[in-house]
Amino acid sequence: VCINYVDRHEPAKKLLAELKEQGVAASLHCADISDPGDIQRLMDEVGSLHGNLNILVHNAAASKFAELQNVTLTSWDFTQNTNARSTWLLAKHALPLMRGREGARYITITNSSPHRINKTAGALAAAKRTMEVLTAYLSYELAPEGIVVNCLRPGVVKTSVFKVRPDLGELVDVESSGSPWGAGRCTTVEDCGNVVGLLCLDEGKWIAGQVIGF
Repeated sequence: VCINYVDRHEPAKKLLAELKEQGVAASLHCADISDPGDIQRLMDEVGSLHGNLNILVHNAAASKFAELQNVTLTSWDFTQNTNARSTWLLAKHALPLMRGREGARYITITNSSPHRINKTAGALAAAKRTMEVLTAYLSYELAPEGIVVNCLRPGVVKTSVFKVRPDLGELVDVESSGSPWGAGRCTTVEDCGNVVGLLCLDEGKWIAGQVIGF
């Protein structure tokens, strides 16, 4: 297992230790996927350490939240590069490590912003929608290489981002109030991990090019 992070070093180290305690061979990497050079270096490190790559999960998400009229060119580029351009470059540089691997999977993770208006999320919505389109095209292009590509689109997931954006709590309230499961139930991080796991099963190899909402 290869764990990549940008600036949350302590949580990454904790996860690495937990995996090693369970007997899992794991490595820690620090790469900013908004930077093409970092993506190339990350894949070079993975190749050097492990020789190949079976499953790649692109779960990075970052944006400078503002109404579109106030978005700067710098923040627009940062959002596009982190979410959209990286989807293409990760596939491009991972391909030599994944080509022909048994059970090869590339899974991207979008969100509801392209399909549900959320004030100040216009730049992120554009980037995530691009991610979804790239996922479909990569699924078609990488299928002959034996790589199955899909995209997850979970609902609102309460993560640490809520500590810096407490206004997002409104979205949780809206989503949980309309949930058929009751008791304020909304999507969890564990739900996302479970769907990734399902798609990586051999039984999921004929599910390809999909944006799976849940």
